[in-house]
This record gives sequence, C-alpha cells and structure tokens, in this order.
Amino acid sequence: MKPRFWIVLCTVVGLIVLSLPYVLAWAQTPDGAHYLWNSYNPPDTDTYFAKMRLGWQGAWRFTLTFSPERGQGGAFLNLFYIALGHLACVTGLALPAVYHGARLLAALGLALTVWRLSALMLPNISSRRWGLAFALLGGGIGWAAAYLRPPPTDLWIPEAYGFLGALTNPHFPTAQLLLALTFFLTLRWFSSERRGWQLLALVGVLIVLSLVQAFAVLTVGGVWGLLLLERWRSQRRFPWRESLLLGAVGLCGLLYPLYGVEAVQRDPALAAWNAQNVTLSPPWWSWALGYALTLPFALYGGWRLWRMDRSGGRLLVLWAIATLLGIMLPVSFQRRMSLGLSLPLGLLAGWGWTQVQARLPRRRWVAQGALIILLLATPLLMLLAGFRQPGLADYLYISRGERAAAEALLAQGPGHTILSSPVRGSALPWLTGQRVVVGHPMETVDHARRAAEAEAFFSGALDADAQRALLCREAVDYVWRGALEQHQHPLAFEQFVGVQLWLQNADVNIFSVELVCDED
Repeated sequence: MKPRFWIVLCTVVGLIVLSLPYVLAWAQTPDGAHYLWNSYNPPDTDTYFAKMRLGWQGAWRFTLTFSPERGQGGAFLNLFYIALGHLACVTGLALPAVYHGARLLAALGLALTVWRLSALMLPNISSRRWGLAFALLGGGIGWAAAYLRPPPTDLWIPEAYGFLGALTNPHFPTAQLLLALTFFLTLRWFSSERRGWQLLALVGVLIVLSLVQAFAVLTVGGVWGLLLLERWRSQRRFPWRESLLLGAVGLCGLLYPLYGVEAVQRDPALAAWNAQNVTLSPPWWSWALGYALTLPFALYGGWRLWRMDRSGGRLLVLWAIATLLGIMLPVSFQRRMSLGLSLPLGLLAGWGWTQVQARLPRRRWVAQGALIILLLATPLLMLLAGFRQPGLADYLYISRGERAAAEALLAQGPGHTILSSPVRGSALPWLTGQRVVVGHPMETVDHARRAAEAEAFFSGALDADAQRALLCREAVDYVWRGALEQHQHPLAFEQFVGVQLWLQNADVNIFSVELVCDED
C-alpha cells in the first residue's frame, strides 16, 4: 500500500471514528429531549460553548458567564472559542456544528502534520507508520487499571494524547498541531540555509499557538533551550546567532501570555476565577500506566536515534524531555504542560518498535497484531464511554420545553443573571447567552457556597428574608425552575418570594425577579 493512500485511508477512518460517539449519543436521545452534543466531560464542553456564545453575541472580551460578579470589564482571553462563536454567527450554523467541525478539521491537520514531521525525524516508512499510531493512540493501559484513583492519564488527560484530545474538543488537537508545526519549522530552519521566511513562519505559528494554548509557548522555549545547549555541546561553540534569533521569535510568542497574566491580575473577577483554576499533575505512576506500551519502545528508540546523530531524532528526544520537565514545574498548571506528550514519545516508540520487531523470530505478524489490539484498547473504551453515560443524562440532554425557554431568554439579549440548579447552570450560559449564579465548578467563583445556596433555595430551606437576600446579593434577574429542579425539589413555586411568572410551558417555569434591592 502506497504511503499516501495509507495515510488518507487512516485519516478518513479516524474522522468517522471521532464522530461516531456523538452521532450514537444523538441517536439515543430520549423522546421529548434535545441532545447538547457534549458527550466528553460535558461541564467542560459547556464552558467552551459558552465562550463561543460570547463571540456569537458580538463580544471579543472574555467575561465570566458562570459567575454573577458585577462590573466585569473582561479581557481578550479565550480568543480561539470566541472567534469560533463569531464564525457561527456569520455562517448561521449552530454552535455545536462549528465546534465539532473545528474539532474534526484540527484532528485532520494534526494527523497530516505529525505524518509530515515523522518524515523528517524517522529513517523509514515502517517506523513512521508505527510512530503515527503510537503518537495518536497514546499507548496506555488505562483499560486495565481504570479502577485506580487517580486513573491512568490516558483516560482523563486529553491534552496529552492525540486521539483523546481530538475526541474531546477542538483546541487540544489545534494546539498539538501548532506545536508539531513549530518543531517542523524549527528543524527545517536548523537544517537549511536559515531562510528568513522560515523564521517569519515560526513567528506566526508561535503567536497563533499562544492564542490557542498559551502554556505551550513555555514548552517551545524549553525545547529550543535544550536544542541550543545540545548544539553548543556538539559544535563546541555557543550558537549565538541561533540563540538571538530564536530568542526574538520566542519573545513574540510570549507577548500574548504576558498580556493574559496582566489582564487577569488587573480584573478582580478574573483573578478570583484564576486562583481556583488549579490543574496539578497526577502521580508518576498514573503517567507510567498512561504510556505503558509506549515508554519502553520510546526509551529504546530515543537511545538509538541519539546514537545515529540525526538532528530530527535528537529534537524528538529533547521535546519529550522538555514536556516531562514542564509537568514537574512547581506551578498550578502542571497538567496543562503535558500538551502533546504522546507526539514525541510516540514517534520515538515507532522507531524503537521497528528495531525490536526486526530482531523477532518468525511470525512477527503475531506480535504486530497483539500490539495493534493493545494500542486500540483504551481508544475503544473511550469511544464506548462517549455514548453510554446514563449517570450524565442530565448534562447531555434537555427537554424540548427547556430548549424553547432557553431560546426565549436568548432573545432577550445578554446582560441578565439566572438562578438555577448547579447541573442545569452548566448549559444555560451557552443556551441562553446569560450569566448564571452557579455552574461549572472551576468557572464559578466560590462555587461551593453558591451551589449550596442554590440547592437551599430550590429545596425550600430558605425563609423569605433569606431568599430576598440571595436574589439581591447575586443580582438575579430570572429564576429557572425546569424539569431538573422540579424533580429534585418539588417545591411549590408559590413559595418563591419577590418573583413573577415570566414564561411557562410543560417543562419549565421561568420567573422574573421584581425585588427592589439596595445598591451596594
């Protein structure tokens, strides 16, 4: 089979597979319900949709829609999803359609970029094919150790894996694509006549990477630093020219992340949001299990490539080292530094595996078949998880009446605040274009307190004075009492104070708040 036909065939099959869980979840939509197209980690997906809704409404500044803080000035953050929202508005497509279209396009670009990168870094076609498989599938054994806490990383850290990232959202495969393209251009620049257009291309790619995933710029800087040190060691002179030029390119990539840090510190609401947005790395054994099949071959392949003195092979080794060091940094965003870890490890493993199988006795196809099955085990498990999640039904589906009510609130224009249950508050920001009092745990400031107060409100545990105090303190404009709130807390709506019925259908009652509150 010709290499070009092979990569096209695998890519087409991959895009179909990446769509399958969502299509199956849609096909299983209960009667009278509407699927929200958020099968993988629904609360996180809802936050991406909410950022897109900001763009759909014409905004470019990011503000908190899962928290009712007043006077938010916002900042030019999360521009990837806000831009997708503008695209949805211009094209007239639904937010989920644009979201998943971007996800599939990014997955296609990632596969093609990694394949092109492997041609520069690996010696033969067999190692490239296996390298692509390891790089995208990850090579973990989470399927065998899902009961552990925390589970192996190949089950829950999508940014570190090609396939899992593309299955989850569009910005992970986009960022991985840009990261791979950065090192492709780096290698071409070092191995060519150092043409100016290549540096300009690096500047452009790095700036876009910073807009999509700002933390990845640190990984690029780490790899470049190690690469320059290696050239210093091998050439026995410090590469001043290369250092100055790459340093200038790196500074261009740091401009937006530095703006983001300053903007978050300047805005009290964003500062409070960022303070609780902690993503620490799991223990080492979780990573080891998440790459259990890949690591042995990657170590062997890295050793062999380093000894071959191939610049591409050495760059792969340094890329893997820099990413692993980033995960261990004493910062609150350790896990985000794992972006694309499967790519260098997988390509190294592809070369290591081809060297090992060349030494196998007869019937190599048995070992190859077993490895393919093991590589596919965790991805297949994750595919099944995408449409067999009965415990997440309240996040995945809403009733038709609730959808109609959300559209009525969307027509009111932005700038209102809704009080609902925490679960329904996960989807309301993007469905209605309004803020909620409580929703996503990491995007709602002081989530635990606000979630407890919302539950107490709907359960009838608050007296009239406490209800008024809550509605005024959070500047609530509407109270949402949908099917979920009615099922969990069958409280007669007559017990709500300071509200009037604004909209009613078979599934939801929406009340407008009519209280006169003291200005704080």
